[in-house]
Amino acid sequence: MAVPENGETTELHVVAASDADTGTNAEITYSITDGNIDDKFTVHPDTGVLSTQLSLDREQLDHYELEITAQDKATNSLSGSMTVTVTVVDLNDNAPLFQNEPYAVTIPEDFAVNQTVLTVSAIDADIGTNSDVVYTLEGLFVNMFYIDNLSGQIRSVREFDRETTAEYVFEVNATDSSVTNPLSSAAQIRVTISDINDMTPQFTSAVFTVNITSDIAVGSEILQLTAVDLDEGSNAQITYSMTQSNEYFEVTSSGLVKVIKQLPNNDVVYPLPVRATDGGSPSRSSDGLVEVRVDNALPDLKFRQDLYEETVAEHSPVDTSIIEMRNEIVDYKSGTEFAITHGNEDGTFDIDTTSGEVTIANSEQLDRETSANRRLVVSAEYNNQYGYTTLKVVLADINDNHPMFTQDKYTTALWEGEPQHTFVIQVSATDDDIGTNAELRYSISKTDPPNSEALFTIDDETGVVKTLFELDREIHHTYKLTLEVRDSINAGSGLTGTSVLKINMVDVNDNKPSFANQYGINVKEGAEVGSLLTQVTANDADEQGALSHQFSFSANGNPDNRFSIDIYSGKITLADELDYEETQEYVLNIEVYDGKYTASMDLEVTVEDENDNNPKFSQSSYETSIEELTPGHTSVITVNATDADSGPNGEVTYAITMDVSPVTGFYIDPHTGTIYTNGTVYLNTNQPTIQLLVSATDHGTPTLSSLVAVRIEIVDINNNAPKFASLMYQDYVSEGEPKGHIILKVHADDDDYARENKVVDYSIIDGNEDKMFEISPMDGNIAVVGKLDRETTSFYRLIVSAWDRGEPPLHDNTTVLITLRDINDHAPIFNATEYEGTISEGVPTGTPILTVYATDADEGTNALVRYDITSGNDLDLFMVHHTSGVVTVKGRLDHDTQNPVHNLTVVAADSSMDSPLHTVTTVTIYVTDENDHAPFFPVLMYLESIPEEQPIGKSIFTANAIDNDRGSFGILSYSIADGEDKKYFDIDEDKGDVTALKSFDFEQDRKEYVISIRAEDHGGKAGTVTARIAVTSVDEYPPLFVMSKYDFTVPANAEVGYVVGQVSASDDDSGADGVVFYYLDEKYQKFAMNETHGYIVVKEAIEDETMRRKRDYKSVLRQRRAEDPYELVAIAKSSKPESLDATSSVFITVDYNCATCGGTSPQTGSGLTGIPLALVIVFAIIAGITLIIVLIVFLMMYLRRKHQPSTAGSPPPDGTQSLNSYDHHDGIIFDQVTMSQEHTLDVQIIDRPPNGIPVAYMNGTVPRMHSPHTSMEVGRTDASDQSNSASSGRGSATVEDDEICRINESVIANQNNQNHRRMPDSGIQQDDDDTISDMSVNEQSANAVLKSIGVSPPKTASIDKLLNQSVESMHIFGEEGGGEGRGVDLGSFIETKLHEVGDEENNAIMDGTRAFGLDDDGQPSMTGSLSSIVNSDEEFSGSYNWDYLLDWGPQFQPLANVFAEIAKLKDESIAKKHLEDSRSNRHKHSLSPKVKNFPPPLLTTVAHGPVAPIQPIAISMNPGGINQSSAMNVYPRAPITHESSFSSPAMSPNFSPSLSPLANRTPSISPLVTPMGASTAQSSAGNSTTSTPQRSPRSSTMITFPAIAGAEHEVTI
Repeated sequence: MAVPENGETTELHVVAASDADTGTNAEITYSITDGNIDDKFTVHPDTGVLSTQLSLDREQLDHYELEITAQDKATNSLSGSMTVTVTVVDLNDNAPLFQNEPYAVTIPEDFAVNQTVLTVSAIDADIGTNSDVVYTLEGLFVNMFYIDNLSGQIRSVREFDRETTAEYVFEVNATDSSVTNPLSSAAQIRVTISDINDMTPQFTSAVFTVNITSDIAVGSEILQLTAVDLDEGSNAQITYSMTQSNEYFEVTSSGLVKVIKQLPNNDVVYPLPVRATDGGSPSRSSDGLVEVRVDNALPDLKFRQDLYEETVAEHSPVDTSIIEMRNEIVDYKSGTEFAITHGNEDGTFDIDTTSGEVTIANSEQLDRETSANRRLVVSAEYNNQYGYTTLKVVLADINDNHPMFTQDKYTTALWEGEPQHTFVIQVSATDDDIGTNAELRYSISKTDPPNSEALFTIDDETGVVKTLFELDREIHHTYKLTLEVRDSINAGSGLTGTSVLKINMVDVNDNKPSFANQYGINVKEGAEVGSLLTQVTANDADEQGALSHQFSFSANGNPDNRFSIDIYSGKITLADELDYEETQEYVLNIEVYDGKYTASMDLEVTVEDENDNNPKFSQSSYETSIEELTPGHTSVITVNATDADSGPNGEVTYAITMDVSPVTGFYIDPHTGTIYTNGTVYLNTNQPTIQLLVSATDHGTPTLSSLVAVRIEIVDINNNAPKFASLMYQDYVSEGEPKGHIILKVHADDDDYARENKVVDYSIIDGNEDKMFEISPMDGNIAVVGKLDRETTSFYRLIVSAWDRGEPPLHDNTTVLITLRDINDHAPIFNATEYEGTISEGVPTGTPILTVYATDADEGTNALVRYDITSGNDLDLFMVHHTSGVVTVKGRLDHDTQNPVHNLTVVAADSSMDSPLHTVTTVTIYVTDENDHAPFFPVLMYLESIPEEQPIGKSIFTANAIDNDRGSFGILSYSIADGEDKKYFDIDEDKGDVTALKSFDFEQDRKEYVISIRAEDHGGKAGTVTARIAVTSVDEYPPLFVMSKYDFTVPANAEVGYVVGQVSASDDDSGADGVVFYYLDEKYQKFAMNETHGYIVVKEAIEDETMRRKRDYKSVLRQRRAEDPYELVAIAKSSKPESLDATSSVFITVDYNCATCGGTSPQTGSGLTGIPLALVIVFAIIAGITLIIVLIVFLMMYLRRKHQPSTAGSPPPDGTQSLNSYDHHDGIIFDQVTMSQEHTLDVQIIDRPPNGIPVAYMNGTVPRMHSPHTSMEVGRTDASDQSNSASSGRGSATVEDDEICRINESVIANQNNQNHRRMPDSGIQQDDDDTISDMSVNEQSANAVLKSIGVSPPKTASIDKLLNQSVESMHIFGEEGGGEGRGVDLGSFIETKLHEVGDEENNAIMDGTRAFGLDDDGQPSMTGSLSSIVNSDEEFSGSYNWDYLLDWGPQFQPLANVFAEIAKLKDESIAKKHLEDSRSNRHKHSLSPKVKNFPPPLLTTVAHGPVAPIQPIAISMNPGGINQSSAMNVYPRAPITHESSFSSPAMSPNFSPSLSPLANRTPSISPLVTPMGASTAQSSAGNSTTSTPQRSPRSSTMITFPAIAGAEHEVTI
């Protein structure tokens, strides 16, 4: 049945079932048991009424297969089912939906007319006409496009002009074709027009005029040309040029007119023809004119007007005259020639050169719609005299364009029955003409159907179409109107355009339905329930959709509810059984409803009688039996039946029914019912019992019959022998199968049916003499009962017999062939118990060594042997061929690093897939040695030292070389290669101990010697290394004071920092032993001494100011005079531990009688009043203003100087080397550091004392001398300062160690070039580079300083020694207990510190295994660390190269490696003892403070002073030794080394992360470590256990990098 979607809940159909039982067994209930998706349907359980309970949606599911089950109410209920197919009919409930929105397309401006722009697509989910989509356009720009109503293809109908409209936006409507309720949707279309180069650049002026003077400068810009191009992008980019060159002017591409040559001094007009060209491809251009008038000169020829405007109709004929220019010339002279110079590039116009008449040359070019006017430049020329004017030609419009509707076709819909003057649609048209030529009028020129003009009207001005009458869709469902539009309404005639309007009428329900002619029907009383009886139909003039009519019975129109009617189809079916004897006729009243109107009719149903009684047999079934082979026509059995009907309906005829089970062996007498055999009876084993179905049929109409079953059994006799299924059986069995394994089954069949005749017994009658097999007599299974062995017997042939049990018994024989299959029961056997082979370590891979071989007694894959090495080949050095057994070399053999004897376990396994067997053998391979390793030294250079006067033969150091060979090839012999210094040294041939052949004198001999050490093995291979041996000095002479006693006087009011005087001493030693440092006994609290220059300054105020004011003035004077002078002890010694020293007495007398020592005294005098006071105020104001101005000027000069880069190496104006030169040394600019606020130094400068030099005060701590040249001051925190930053950011630091602070305060001066060669250089150019030291002052400055403090320059001592001392260092003093901090020459101080370490400790440091820790007193241990003594300049300033720092990270090792390295650490007690001894011998002047207890100062909180860094040593591998010029290289800073053969210590002994990679590399970690070798600055004492990665010897090239200011260079060699 068909049901419309979206309908309300309604009854659809009545299902009916019948049950032949009675009572409750015949009571039926109905239910839907399958197919009711989403429970859309329901059936009444009692009446069987099928209804919808939810609205249907065809788009969701368009049909349902409902299974309805009828079930009786018996205890053991029975059921029956039927299927109702419900088809959901579509209604127009879905509007079309556009696909692939949004719609946007870009087309070029020259897009062809009638070409497809794009295609839209809308899909309607409905079906049929409800899904047929019609497309229409709507919007302002629809006149530019056309859409195919069916395909949705949008095409262009006109040419596009991007300069007029660059984008079109309109809508497409998609409407379905429903006749009752059309639905639609809209989509926006966006068409963008891309530019093409169709516009020519136009100058903004036909003639550009400019006035200039003749003396204008060359290069002056006199005019900017301007032109407009309506294109866009590169098509609108305009470049300018001159079409004719000119001697005095040029035009740039940007349009600037420039003077290129000095103009002559006369009045003249220069005409310059110019051109504007766009950037399109191809380009377009137009010409213009520039008139340059010099000194207000006028053209020689003058037109009466600068601009003429003439009008001419578009498309005027050729030769039409526009104007004659001859009459427009002032003072016209015969011979004047005219020309159109610009604006006529397309040749539209022509001009007579004599008369100047302008005419039309090409009328087709005069199209007003293309260009409304033309601008021409006309020139006149007479004897090289020129004049110009502009002619504007305005085109008048003519009616040359047809009006056009915006659409070729319009489609709309209109409901029928609407009143007259109903709006239908509004159409519109356009005309490219103007004025009256574009005034349009609309009309209807034609209609379809014909003569329909009276039904519609159109407004001739607005284009609105309306109805004139009420329309009926039942008369016409579609109208087509041909619309016409006409222009030039005032002219009486014009051009026209047409379009077609299609109007679809939409139906409304305005007609009542009616039944078709229907007659009564006859129904037999035996008609089945649910059978279709008839179908009623209704007609309606309206065009309704599918299933728009609904049928039903009226309230009393279905007597006894015997019938049912489908609501939508009108089909009438039987709902209950009919009985002629009960009712013979029924009258049905049927109604139809179309949603608005209802109609009804009566239908008569007549019931007809029929034969409804069947014949009945006397028995429910019959049975009998006969033997097989019984002859034909033998009587078997007789059946009997009677019929309750009378007459022909009661007469019975018998027959054997052949439809169910056809049987040909029997027949029946149709009258008596006796059954006979039809021939000899044979037993069918498949059907030993024959079932006959006998019918008894009456003679009624229709006839009725009954059936009865007759069962005849055929009795079997033994007439068939057993027969095997095959004459021969064949199979395979594995030899290892266990007893009881069934190999195969034989089978014989006996065609007899009886059991005793059919049962077969099996036996083996031949071929089983050894009793290996046994057969089951019942089922024929042949099984294994013995132990099979393929190697003994591989094949068996058995004879099997089968006997039945009939009388007499019958039999049959067959042959069974059994083949034994092999199993893998034998393992391979080697031909030898073990194998041995010998091979040299130098043979190439693939070299065969020996062959192993094994055999297997099995066959097939079980006998295929494969070989493999299972153990002893951990290094993958050997391989064995899987099938041949050849053992070959696979990897590189090495007798020295590998075990020379290789014991391989080789397995030979067969190729069985299930259970392979294998055998193992041993292969021993002996690898013989070759001399394939050359000796090498673990360091690139030995840097060693020997004290002067050391006895001959005492060991200096031990050179250790490594040879990776074993045996005799690994035994080395040491020697010293030929060279200049070979004669001074000797080496132990076996141990490598280097000794001296002479006792050296530091003062007399050279300071350094270079030898080349050679190590050679017994195979002739050798390696060399260079050793540098420096001669160190010994302290032999004590210092000697210039005076044994010094007397000084100091004012009583001397402030802190006042210079009291200077002591001086000299030392005859050389080097560090000859550098003198000065000290005071620490018990003196009021005075301090400069370590390097011996200046004595006031440390504490001699008398408190407050106490002095409180005391009586005169008594104070008396008391002061009575005090005794201060007695101090000055000590002079070198910087080395246990050095010789000298003392001198210093007496300081306090002067209480100085001019400013009087204390507080009475003040007298009177204040100023009157005019004097006013003058004082005025002068004070003037002085204040002047001071402010001076400060401003000074600040500006300071800021200007601060931003000016310093010139590398240039000295200050006074001729001295600036003390801040370390910031700008040799063009190398270091980072400037702005210290955090919490560490800012408060520095005050006081006036020079009478006999002193400026003194700086820093936060009230120990005063230090201030230098105006220093770029940063040295500060120090005390123990209470807890503001130490813990961050690792730029400039962050921990509390500064006192020893580092002392170094920062020290003077760094180079004694001589020899000192620099004793240690690696830092890369900063030094004094030995023929430049003035950045830490020194010149001799003149030194003498001036000495004279200012009242000290005469020394006579005997070299002034160079003073020149090498820093002015700043002369004012830096110790902080503890009156003792001064000690300034020190950097080279001597480092050497001294390194000598404090014992040999073992020194070795540990140089080996890189010595880590830094804390002393017993809790202070940081700096023993032997060069980085702890001297930091790089960047470390002192708190600045690091962040590019390197960001790449740095801790280097972690496995915990086992960490503890292994800890076990290698040297004993620190040696260094600790040296430190304790040095402290006790230095009068308690320890470099470590007594009260501070802070971590090692890897980063400091102060801006350190200029300490000279250490320059790295570049190593040359040539035999000649060291190239000294390599030490002159200058580096801005020492980078953080990333790749090194030494791992930077990632963990300090307390397992805290170390920042030592941030410091410059020291001898323990060299800055010149290469990725594969040891550091060039590393020193070895021969007992280091550190494993150093080695590389092959390589040649080296010396590279010198120039100093480049402000630049950094990262070089990888």
